[in-house]
Amino acid sequence: MVPAWLDRAAATGLVAAAGAARVEAARERQAAAGDADRAGLRRDRRANDGRPVLGMGPAGSPDEVQAATPAVLRDGNGDYRMWYAAWSPKHNHTICIARSADGIGWTRENGGQPVEGLHPAIAYGHSVARVGERYVMLYMALEATRDLYGATSTDGVHWTMLNDAKPVLTTGAAEDFDANIVGHPRLLAQGDALHAWYTGYRTKSGGLANWELRIGLARAPLLTAALANGPDR
Repeated sequence: MVPAWLDRAAATGLVAAAGAARVEAARERQAAAGDADRAGLRRDRRANDGRPVLGMGPAGSPDEVQAATPAVLRDGNGDYRMWYAAWSPKHNHTICIARSADGIGWTRENGGQPVEGLHPAIAYGHSVARVGERYVMLYMALEATRDLYGATSTDGVHWTMLNDAKPVLTTGAAEDFDANIVGHPRLLAQGDALHAWYTGYRTKSGGLANWELRIGLARAPLLTAALANGPDR
């Protein structure tokens, strides 16, 4: 069943515009690169002298192999907080958290261990938004359904699952662009709604690696039962 917060019209509009937008964006990047070359400005502007601002953890830690795909917000006190995808042979895919005053020097929170309360706990492909005094997270899960799960937290470390730990955004019908997987969300709290742009996967024989990937949009009202128990069905 398609969740009530999935706005099919909005999703279709995004899909229709995606091809033209990609071409135009490529042209703009090419033009900008040419301008930078002519002005002598095409230099490496990476911070921290080009070194990682958050490296991999020590042997045996949840992020000993991977610290990647950050979701970063700024707290009211000015600190940055980063939720990132960690991986290690012992822990599998998990989501960890770190804090920074300047965006360069980071300190792992929760003793370097994954955030707590996510079920399923083998988690990745996440996005986090601030809604009032709470954080809201959508994420993908391995060894579970190919849907998006949701959770809320007051401290960013300890999380409570939405919708009784069932997916908050499920795959579409067989003919829909997101029939096989919904994943890799990007959250934005704006106005009276929480917007979630996401990647919809559908298998297609003869397509690139037999997949088609498109962008969809889902919405849920803020500070309502949708954030306490998941979107209305």
